Amino acid sequence: MKATPKAILSSFESLKQRLAECNLLRDWNGSVIERSERGRQRITWATTGTRPELSDISTSNIKEYLLFLEGRHFQFMLTDGSLIQMSYDVQTTRNEIKTSRLVWYPCPVVFSPEELEFATINELVLTSPVETLSMQAPLRFDYSPEQEAENHSCTHLHLGTENFRMPVQRALEPSRFMRLIIRTAYPKIWSEFAHFREAEDWGSADRLTDDDKLFGSLSWHLPIAL
Repeated sequence: MKATPKAILSSFESLKQRLAECNLLRDWNGSVIERSERGRQRITWATTGTRPELSDISTSNIKEYLLFLEGRHFQFMLTDGSLIQMSYDVQTTRNEIKTSRLVWYPCPVVFSPEELEFATINELVLTSPVETLSMQAPLRFDYSPEQEAENHSCTHLHLGTENFRMPVQRALEPSRFMRLIIRTAYPKIWSEFAHFREAEDWGSADRLTDDDKLFGSLSWHLPIAL
């Protein structure tokens, strides 16, 4: 999969505009290009603190959500408090994407706009009765071909726990990832707006192994672009 850092930044900005036009964007952080290891550049969200590569919490929970919320570790916060994180590592000499991490992290509480006039999301999470807390698992798509191994597919989907890895056919571009999230988690937005129907195609190859196809995987039928 190939894309320049500039193209990735442009994709992030386009998603921000589309989310805002659909009245789904509550907050956001800018995106930056950082130096990474081995001559790579990382395109990710801007932060003044220490950005967690991956949480040391093996199972997603409220503590992890609050870590991301309080540290502003997100590109976008949606109106329901869900967080969107996107990072790409690019080998700039070939504009080749070496790794990516795309996350939709749902908010563990449901709240009304009126409640936010008197409390922050952080306060609502910490003070909500246990019976009102949500059990929605975050979705995390990882693309890490250098870590490919038995039962650790090149591209995979984590569902709530670090050890659950659903093999995925291909690495995802930002808009292809958001298209999946909007269509499945926000069907009202999907039906009322056409903003997320199209997705860029950065030439990601099919990386499913025979075992992936045999034992279960997530795939996209071609053509992959609209």
